[in-house]
Amino acid sequence: MDESGKPNYNDTENEYVLAAITIHESEYKHVENELSKVKQSFFPDKDPKDIEIHATDIVSRKGIFSEMDVSKRLQLLKDILSTLKMIDCTVNCVLIRKEPLKGRIADVDNVAYKFLFERLCLTHQKLNKILVKGGSDPQFGILFMDSIQPKFDEKIKIGVRNMIAEGTEHIVNDYIIEDVVFVDSRYRAMSQIVDCIAYVIRRYHRLSYSGSVNESEMSFYKECFDIIRPRIRKGPNGRMKGAGLKIYP
Repeated sequence: MDESGKPNYNDTENEYVLAAITIHESEYKHVENELSKVKQSFFPDKDPKDIEIHATDIVSRKGIFSEMDVSKRLQLLKDILSTLKMIDCTVNCVLIRKEPLKGRIADVDNVAYKFLFERLCLTHQKLNKILVKGGSDPQFGILFMDSIQPKFDEKIKIGVRNMIAEGTEHIVNDYIIEDVVFVDSRYRAMSQIVDCIAYVIRRYHRLSYSGSVNESEMSFYKECFDIIRPRIRKGPNGRMKGAGLKIYP
């Protein structure tokens, strides 16, 4: 899981996104290998383990990406997202539009995590229904998230722990176990990929809601979103909105 934007009402940007990518543990090394290939293609003289991907740094030309021209940086972002085509995975994401919630909901984070947790429960229910029908044992999920800072991490851990134990008003949790495990994204390919997913979903929808749109920028983020789209969980009606992509309100 990872976030993009800020849940605070005093933040300048209205959109806040939580995204998650679900894989089976057998895919873990495969994900690392696919992302390493992308890193090596752009930084052939560096060890992929020494390159940490953050979409904000790529777009803003920070750190190791500061010497890359804009076309190369944008291609890098697209190539990172294209690793989704190579792996068996499911994407769920929640986009909160904060402005309409002012004065109504104090804790935006709590709402976002509840919506995401419900979608992760539904993902596991669907996958396990297929497994059990085929004669296999059910699989259980552990949640990993990039550590932000201890106080914030603890707040998220307590909130998600309650949902794991009690579910929500809409979902009973059967398959997600343990507290959230907070990790250092420098060493997690999954964290780096989902960082890019969350960033693109936020930027694409922010531009969609904007009154004045830069056409070339919009075209680029639509291309990126279209790479993610096939992996976003669909509902029984085949639609992703409301299912793997929750926009609230």
